[in-house]
Amino acid sequence: MSEEQSGSLNIRLPGPIFLQPGLVESFLIVATDYLAALDVIAASKAPVYLAANSLGAQSLECMLKAVLARAGYTKIALGARGVSHNLVELWQKAAKHLRLDPDPPGWVIVLHQGHGGPPYHFRYHEEIHGLSAIPAQQLCGELAAIRKSVDMYLASATQA
Repeated sequence: MSEEQSGSLNIRLPGPIFLQPGLVESFLIVATDYLAALDVIAASKAPVYLAANSLGAQSLECMLKAVLARAGYTKIALGARGVSHNLVELWQKAAKHLRLDPDPPGWVIVLHQGHGGPPYHFRYHEEIHGLSAIPAQQLCGELAAIRKSVDMYLASATQA
């Protein structure tokens, strides 16, 4: 025979806690997501060049900005005219932290030419008859190497 019990219980649970990512983490979230999308395009082997290079360029921009943010650059400085989407300028500024050659390699120049400033050919494909682009598979390899350097720098900068 079971006995029925009745009553009430008041339990107070804390409300949800939402942590706002810092500037470095915000850049890494975007870089990681765009890299994942680029990996999908690369694995499909579809001839998708503009989207792949646009994703790659934005991912590189965010990785480099994460490094610079950790090095003390402010959001305002990273968004300044001449720096904001300028992959060459961002590369040159981040290179010393990542122990890279300050002269960007050719693939970064290609990404910069389509992403780094007006007319933003990867986004607005007008009034052009040809465009250099990097195959998604190659781009994934190049960006994976940069991401590894970025992660190593951020880990060492956090411990210092």
